[in-house]
Amino acid sequence: MRKAMTFRHRERGVALIVTLFILVIVTFMGLIAMRAGLLQVAMATNSQVSVVLFQNADAGTGSVETVINSDMTFANGPTGPITLIKDNPGMAVVGCFNKAGLQLATDVGAPRSCDLTDTDEFVSGREVTAVQVAVMSPVDASGKAQVVLNYGTDDSILPGGGGALVAVYSTAVMPNYGSATKAEITDCLAKPQEGAAGTTATECLTSKNASFETVVQEFVYGYGGYK
Repeated sequence: MRKAMTFRHRERGVALIVTLFILVIVTFMGLIAMRAGLLQVAMATNSQVSVVLFQNADAGTGSVETVINSDMTFANGPTGPITLIKDNPGMAVVGCFNKAGLQLATDVGAPRSCDLTDTDEFVSGREVTAVQVAVMSPVDASGKAQVVLNYGTDDSILPGGGGALVAVYSTAVMPNYGSATKAEITDCLAKPQEGAAGTTATECLTSKNASFETVVQEFVYGYGGYK
């Protein structure tokens, strides 16, 4: 009788160990599944953020084209972006593309960079994305404006002449993602886009781990507008 009781106790001990082992495996599998689910959510979120950033940055380049083509007299005027970049190769005319539209600076020495501490500087009232554009005449290694192919021989079709190479940098940034603060992003956006000594806007945003996307597009202005 004692031997039978001992055998039953041993059976209960083995069953407990097996049950605990199964529980550990199930728990471990559950943790793996949960971690995989969280990873998929994070990947989906990152993909959505990338799409939104690209779309807003691309809209920034389109806003420059619209502003210049809609008022060529202004664009070629004393404070117009085409005149400014042609007279100052390598220097940018900066503007903030916000819910009021594109606000371009009227002087290369006084950039109109975006201030993310101001709620009106965002693209929409949701204050999710801010877009800054920089319009400039690219320069070659010697610091001179890059030569463009002529589309004709008459350089007087447009006020101020034609055939200007225009490079547009459009940077969209989402301060709610990444670890950069709005003040840090604002400081980075105030830095030059390229070609100057020191840290550029892109390098600064990268070092601050900001969530941003920069789209660069080149146009040829003249002989009927953009080509």
